[in-house]
Amino acid sequence: MVVVEVNGYTIKPGAHLNGAYLARANLTLADLNEADLNEADFYMADLSNASLEGADLRKADLSNANLEGVDFTFPDITCEDDTLTFLEGVNLREANLRGTNFAGADLDWALLTEALANENTIWPDGVFPVKRGVIFD
Repeated sequence: MVVVEVNGYTIKPGAHLNGAYLARANLTLADLNEADLNEADFYMADLSNASLEGADLRKADLSNANLEGVDFTFPDITCEDDTLTFLEGVNLREANLRGTNFAGADLDWALLTEALANENTIWPDGVFPVKRGVIFD
């Protein structure tokens, strides 16, 4: 396991990064499986090809972040009024979205081309994933 320090935070699986400030950080290929990222700030961060499987992303700010190719399987992105995850302008191109619950999320400006989804992926009202280039398997 590779452990990396970014802005004074230890980036590793299961890390406790609740409220961490990681805006504009380069976290390419980071392994943050099962990490507590609740209320973390990833504004414009590069998380391309990172693994966020099972991560807690409630109230996280992922706006304008690059999540291209990220493994986003079964994260906690609860998008209710009091636990909104910010996804405005996020790049989810080629991301693994199988089983992700986006109910209540604002994906209007999110790039979803070639993202992978399945019957367990939950989309917000008004989002038509196939028209946005999502691939179902």
